[in-house]
Amino acid sequence: MGLEAVMRTFYPEQEPVNVGTTAGAQCSKSTIGLDEKGRPVSVSKEVKHRAIVGITGAGKTTLAQSLKEVDLHRKRKVVEIEPALEAKCEGIFMNLPNNDPVMVKILERDFGLEPQGFKTVAYTPNTAKYRAFIEKYPEMEKFFKPVKFTEKQMMNMLLKILPGGPVERMLLYSYMHDIEGDYDLNALVFYIRESEEIPVYMKATAAKIRYIANIGVISEDGVPIEKILKGKEASLITLAFVDDPLDRFMVSLIYLTAFYETWKEMPHNRILSFYVADANLFAPARSKDHLDSLSRYQQRARALLQVYARISRAQAVAWTLDFQSWHDIDGVVRDQMHERFFKRNWSGEVAKMLKIEPYELRRLGKPYAYFSNMLSIRKIKVRPPLSRKARQGQFTPQDFVNEYRRFEDEEATHNI
Repeated sequence: MGLEAVMRTFYPEQEPVNVGTTAGAQCSKSTIGLDEKGRPVSVSKEVKHRAIVGITGAGKTTLAQSLKEVDLHRKRKVVEIEPALEAKCEGIFMNLPNNDPVMVKILERDFGLEPQGFKTVAYTPNTAKYRAFIEKYPEMEKFFKPVKFTEKQMMNMLLKILPGGPVERMLLYSYMHDIEGDYDLNALVFYIRESEEIPVYMKATAAKIRYIANIGVISEDGVPIEKILKGKEASLITLAFVDDPLDRFMVSLIYLTAFYETWKEMPHNRILSFYVADANLFAPARSKDHLDSLSRYQQRARALLQVYARISRAQAVAWTLDFQSWHDIDGVVRDQMHERFFKRNWSGEVAKMLKIEPYELRRLGKPYAYFSNMLSIRKIKVRPPLSRKARQGQFTPQDFVNEYRRFEDEEATHNI
């Protein structure tokens, strides 16, 4: 089946359930793994937050991709964002069916499932780097799209993301209504800098606003956030077209906040599954995890995520956070994660919590995880993703272009 045919199969009116048998049990697209007796294991259909914990290379991204497929099968809206300072774009490969022979064999033999692609669109700030990419590869415009983010939206985000105390935000709120012309960032900065009635410490706030305004997020062109959230596809927020590592963190903080706040105000009858890779950057537990240049913004992000993790179930938002160590992320956020996957790691405390010997956790193979849902703890063989996973080092939009074109050529000549 060619890519276009694969993409036409997304979200059919009556999606058939693929059934395989393992030890007499039935598997489906909602199965995330098999326990040691071969019985299917699924995550809850309810709004529950998840944690994926494991060292680099333990298979966190692969597990997250399989979870995204489960959520898409259940008709959830899937959004993923990665605040890591390196630019990655792994999730876009979900558009292609899995072609890893080992994974395909496991899918067919143990789960009775066939590889397929899942429509995924990468959304990005409308930067010059993005526009140059689309000009060079115009066919990529259906996979990579800019986000429309107006100056008014940015003004509203300032009160959420700017570090500082409540007095500073209260003053900023009043200044936003004092300036002539609604939602004008330049006018706001000028007013704060020049007015003699404004406290001296607020002059630093003007510098923060100027920095945020210049990172390239504001754009009148692109897809509105509300429209993105209404879409059926998986939505990946990519930072691959943002050059500066510190700017990538700021963009991810702005978008995480804007997407959540927009969803909260929308009418909806489905669940938003919000994935955050390397979530400890948003909510670090320890001071050593703070970045010097972004420390105060990380503190603000942690405060936001503490609130979101506690109240978002009422807005039908389920968070899936991945991080390397159980103690990397803020305890308030961590305690809200009621479905937990532990991949290979070195924590004696986690081993004790799982009631296993530490060496069992240290030697855990990539296909396996310990799954805890607060009721039971099970070692599971994780279902491989049905869709293509980026291979080691294939994390850029250019890599996807190459793989997409190669796949199209193979389809045209071999009808695989």
